[in-house]
Amino acid sequence: MKNKDFKNWLRRVVCSTGLSMRKCAEHIGVHPQQLSKWLKGENLPNISSYKRVCEVLARLTGQSEQQLYLAGLDKIDTSKFDG
Repeated sequence: MKNKDFKNWLRRVVCSTGLSMRKCAEHIGVHPQQLSKWLKGENLPNISSYKRVCEVLARLTGQSEQQLYLAGLDKIDTSKFDG
C-alpha cells in the first residue's frame, strides 16, 4: 500500500510543477517512460534517482528539498528500493 501512496504523492508533486511529464523528466534527467512507470506505480526509483527527483522537484516547486525527501520516503516501502 505504501508504494501506491508514493505514486500518488509523486503525481501530486509533479503536477504542481506546471510542467508536462516529458519536461519534468528532462529536468530530472530520466527518460519520460521511466517517470511514467514511477507515476503509475510500476516501479520505484533507485535511491540516487529518488534524491535527484527530490532535488529537482524542490527547485521547480519552491519547496524544501528535505521536506520533499522525507514526505516521499515516508510513502515508500524502502525494502523495495532497487539499487
